[in-house]
Amino acid sequence: MMSSRRRPLALVVALAVSMLLLGVSRSADARERMGLAGGLILKSDGTLESGKVVLIKDGVIEGVTTPDDVPDTVPITTIPANAVIAPGMTAVNSQIGCFRQNIALSKVIDAAPSCKDAVDPMSPDLRRALEAGFTSAMALPAPSNIVCGAGVTYRTITGQALELLSESPLVFSLGRQVLRRDVEPTSRSSAVRLLNQCLADAGKGEGAVRIRDFVAGKIPGLLFCSEERDVRSAMRAFGDAGRIPDLVYTPSNRDQRQTELLAEGLAAGGVRVVMGPFDWNTPESTLRAAGTYSDKGVAITFASGLPQSDVSTARRSAALAVRYGMKPEAARRALTVVAAGVAGVGSRLGSIERGRDADLAIFSGDPLRPDTRILSVYVRGKLVVAAEAEAGSGAGQ
Repeated sequence: MMSSRRRPLALVVALAVSMLLLGVSRSADARERMGLAGGLILKSDGTLESGKVVLIKDGVIEGVTTPDDVPDTVPITTIPANAVIAPGMTAVNSQIGCFRQNIALSKVIDAAPSCKDAVDPMSPDLRRALEAGFTSAMALPAPSNIVCGAGVTYRTITGQALELLSESPLVFSLGRQVLRRDVEPTSRSSAVRLLNQCLADAGKGEGAVRIRDFVAGKIPGLLFCSEERDVRSAMRAFGDAGRIPDLVYTPSNRDQRQTELLAEGLAAGGVRVVMGPFDWNTPESTLRAAGTYSDKGVAITFASGLPQSDVSTARRSAALAVRYGMKPEAARRALTVVAAGVAGVGSRLGSIERGRDADLAIFSGDPLRPDTRILSVYVRGKLVVAAEAEAGSGAGQ
């Protein structure tokens, strides 16, 4: 039994050890935290804000605050005054790192294929995308069937294993690309009939699990359409099933009123639309349609076209859309918030908000400007690309 004389000494030792451990814990906590400051921050509404600090802890965004509210123990990396801290972009409708596509022409309704096994985690295309500010990518099966299988969204970090973020959406397709010569569907009407049947079966708890999960709202869907008439037919079919997927469709109708009417219908259904990619040869009516859709309340994003297209394709598409009437705020959202949402990872990526993964791209200026370049890229708060040295860094303010 401890004597009364030894108790004070034991208490002192215990207190000293506790304080030492507490100090170590605080030091470790400080190392796990960091801040980015000095430039502009791309907000979730697409506007740019100055005078704020992005706080990161354990690879997750802790919040956005003022410099005065940052603890002195948190190290701050200062970026140039005109630079923009943006969410890492998601390459929508890409084939980055894919060595093949899931193409199964023998079954027109085939929910089983997944792009997960078609992505090479060591592909150099992943690194090129990362250096361009794409911290994640969504690969999709070829839209050659009415139901094509599942896409996947993954980080563009190279490694021995693919860092999978989402095994979705379920991909549908309707239009001339699904028609056959000698077996059903041989016509658009028969394709619509087959789509209606598989959705009705899923509503009754029959058919493929993934289709049932889509109809039940458990997984997202994405529909490819090549023409406006296919969009309208599909919206009726999915509307009857009670679940409408997002849409991959680039408008080509020169009738502005018809473009507006379709946009209003899509907006009413909460449908997000993937357009493009655009280039200087894209018809003016198509470029203007992006702004029309956006003004009517449709969330727009742009296909990246990677790796076949150059890494600036998505940003160029957004800039062209702005040139022909799309609001800059909507175009910046297209590259970030909307893209992540379509890819099924909007709860983790696409915006600089508390609780989101700290996947960030630091641009030298507005991402919509053609002369803007990447300064650095962070994944889960870790610097993974440093194209150019930041203006300075240090602890405190």
